[in-house]
Formats: sequence, structure tokens, C-alpha cells
Amino acid sequence: TTMGVNGVGAGAAGLVAFNAPIGGIAALDGLAIDAGAVAFTGTQNVGTFAADVETGGLSFVNQTDLTIGTVQGVVGVTADASISLTSAAGDLILDQGVTDANADETILLDAAGAIVGGAGIVSTNALSMTAGAGIGASSPVLTSVNSISANSGGGTLAVTEADGLDQLSLNAGAGDVALTLTAGAVGDSDGALDITADEASITLNSATAADIGSALNTLQTN
Repeated sequence: TTMGVNGVGAGAAGLVAFNAPIGGIAALDGLAIDAGAVAFTGTQNVGTFAADVETGGLSFVNQTDLTIGTVQGVVGVTADASISLTSAAGDLILDQGVTDANADETILLDAAGAIVGGAGIVSTNALSMTAGAGIGASSPVLTSVNSISANSGGGTLAVTEADGLDQLSLNAGAGDVALTLTAGAVGDSDGALDITADEASITLNSATAADIGSALNTLQTN
């Protein structure tokens, strides 16, 4: 069973509000939101989630595995401000993109299990990811961001970035880090630890020469 909610123009700025009890929405295969604004309270129970929010941000907490996908014509998750997506007791699967429409906000991705990369690209200014059982282990998380902070809970941490990074903090603990850049360079000037891993690799696939760190600001590893 899937449910679609279209709240554009309804109430104040098309606000759709879900005041869910513990346990949230009765189990749905999919939920689609197309609204001017949306507010969730409590923990939901959805298989696949998609949303297009025209005003403000979005915070969504799911009980178990959560797939960002396509539901009733809504593709991925897009919002006009910061986005927070949480799988409280499962995996977060990125089959479609998560997009900050202004490209100047923050996206938070959190999973008790793994964050699983797919076809979806995470697009924003600053991305923060936390997982209990790896990030991008079977398929790297695709990003188009300026800054990335990630903790994979000791599992593999794999990211493919589209066009360079100005800041990074990648913590795989005893796991491995694999960072690939399709274009652009990677740098960080904050002086803090940048990569923690058993083994780490950075691959630059730019058509032109690009740097990893600089003479003044080398990447800090452990």
C-alpha cells in the first residue's frame, strides 16, 4: 500500500502536518509528499519515501529500513532548506537523490544499520552521515557537495564525489575509506583530523590536474 499527499496551497504555505504516535503511520510500502511545507512528529513506518517540499526543510524518522525512491510520481527527496533523514533501526537506501534545492544548506543522513549507495545523488553544501554498519560498502554513496563529514561505525566508508571537496572528515574506525572524485580537487584547511581508517584511498578522475591537499594544508590521517 502506498499513500500520496499533495498539500501545495493548502493552509499556511501548503503545510502538511503529521502528528504521529510512537509507532507512526501504519506500515506503508510507500509515502509521497508534495507540499508547500511539511512537519512530522514521531517515528514513521514506511518502506519507500519521496518528498518535494517547496518551503522550509524536512525531518523524517523511520522505524526500520528506509528507501529513498519514487512513489506516485514523486522522485527522491527535495526541500527548500535543511534535510534530515533517519532510519532508527535499519538501513537507509539511496535509490533516488536527496537534494537541497538551494545548494547552500545541510543534509543529515543517519542509520542504525548501513547507509547504502544507489543511483541517488546527495546534493547540498554540507553533508553529514552517521551509520552503525558502514556507508557505501556495497555501492558508494554518490555526492555533489562542498563539505562532507561521515562516521561509518567501523565499517567501510565509500563515497564518489562529483566535483571536489573543500572540507572533509571521514571516520571509518577500523574499516576502510575509499574516496573517489569524478572531477575537482580535495582539500581541507581546518587542521583537524581528516581521515581515520585501517586503509584509505583517494582517487582523482579529473580530466585536468587536481590536488589532494596543499603544501600549507596537508590532509591529516590516522
